[in-house]
Amino acid sequence: MNELLGITLLYESLIPMEKMQHITFSVGTVTLLLSEELPLDFKETRTAYDAVSAAGGRFYVILKDLNPDAFLAEYIKMGMSPKDFTYEFFRANQSSAYVTEVYTEAYIRDRKIPIPLTLKKMHLYFANGLVLDYTDRISVFALNELAEVA
Repeated sequence: MNELLGITLLYESLIPMEKMQHITFSVGTVTLLLSEELPLDFKETRTAYDAVSAAGGRFYVILKDLNPDAFLAEYIKMGMSPKDFTYEFFRANQSSAYVTEVYTEAYIRDRKIPIPLTLKKMHLYFANGLVLDYTDRISVFALNELAEVA
């Protein structure tokens, strides 16, 4: 059992924030560029936060429960199956992969709000207890999209 269970993300706000405890994140597709774009979708998003005087706030986001049906047609076109998304697969592709998108929205009580963010860390975790650090694989394009949310 070494399949992908989820992804952990660490965001920092690029502006000072008030009432961080009222902010909820919704993270949609995480896209990795391998030889082709590999979109990943998860059924559950959990968020925690803490205040950081220099940055305004940190948000810890956990994506759980891979939703293999969301992009199944794309996986089939690529000759892949969600069963291929194992530790060995992501480890073998780590040095050439880039995170090109982490679609992120923030809400305060059901109202979408613009928050310019930076993504500081990204880890993939697996059923066998192993973790892969993809932090240095986050592309400047993905970071630019997050920073320009506002």
